Amino acid sequence: MPTHSILNRLPHDPRSQRGFTLIELMISLVIGLLLSAAIVKVYADTSQIYKFQNALSEVQENGRFASAFLRRAARLAGNFGCDASQPIAGSTIPPATDIRLGFHLATTAQPIGGVEGATAAAPDQLILRGSTGGGVRLELPNPATIADPLTVETTAGLTNDGFAVISDCAQTHIFSITGLGGGGTTITHSGTTALYTFEGGARVQEIQVIQYCIGQATAWTATNNLMALKRLINPDAGENCPDRGVGEELVEGIQNLQVSYGVDTNNDTFANRYINAPAALGDALWASVKTLRIELVARSLANGITRNLVPYTLGGVEVPLAANDRYLYKVMTNTITLRNKGT
Repeated sequence: MPTHSILNRLPHDPRSQRGFTLIELMISLVIGLLLSAAIVKVYADTSQIYKFQNALSEVQENGRFASAFLRRAARLAGNFGCDASQPIAGSTIPPATDIRLGFHLATTAQPIGGVEGATAAAPDQLILRGSTGGGVRLELPNPATIADPLTVETTAGLTNDGFAVISDCAQTHIFSITGLGGGGTTITHSGTTALYTFEGGARVQEIQVIQYCIGQATAWTATNNLMALKRLINPDAGENCPDRGVGEELVEGIQNLQVSYGVDTNNDTFANRYINAPAALGDALWASVKTLRIELVARSLANGITRNLVPYTLGGVEVPLAANDRYLYKVMTNTITLRNKGT
């Protein structure tokens, strides 16, 4: 077939070969921009939702962890032997140390203490005293004098240069541990002020005073102002729990701690009102504390979680936030009964 016959059948109308017009291109561009904007919006919203959910999980986890620490410690407070209702018969801890730690005042054990924050919004400190566990049994041979070393089943769980109680459910004394030896079964000490025997079922328990407070977290900066729940065990003279570098950081992102003390003022063994921490260790109100009401403020580690300021309420008062504060906050409240505190 001749070539020219095929070419003659091809369209030669210029209108059949034109491209897109400018208006069509502009419409396509607008449609593309709208689709791109929609995709970006969906991505931004999804990213914000992910950040919020991640921050919420973080805040809840840190808050629960901090609450669990305090609940467990508070329920152990006041365990100074097998019968918490028995008065402490005596203490051979050096007087200056005993006054500083507050284990023993006259004949009264001091399970609970606290320091009120300087302002309504400033963190409180909670002080708990008591044993760290079930203790160890006194074993044969029985000590001949109150100054003789104690032979026990094991010294595991005891701390050299720590503090302990010895109790047989009839009497209880507090003393200093001065050494652990004898193949892990001997305790040397500052004296027990009374003779305890194997036959009497005496047990030795290590005791501690633990301060819980809010202080700067390890990751603290002037920009993030990240705080943490801390604890300080058996503080030395001059040690202050909130100070940076002092104590042990437990949970970061805990920005505030507020403690109210439920006191029994009508002697029915139940708390009938809540008060702030009495100022003096020897205040009679400490002896009537039956429960603790603890408020913890947990905060997200990252800023920019919320789009607007979301103030939180602490102690019935709304806490104002800085203009650029877009952290996520959650207040967790725990009411804890002091199980081991004698009546």
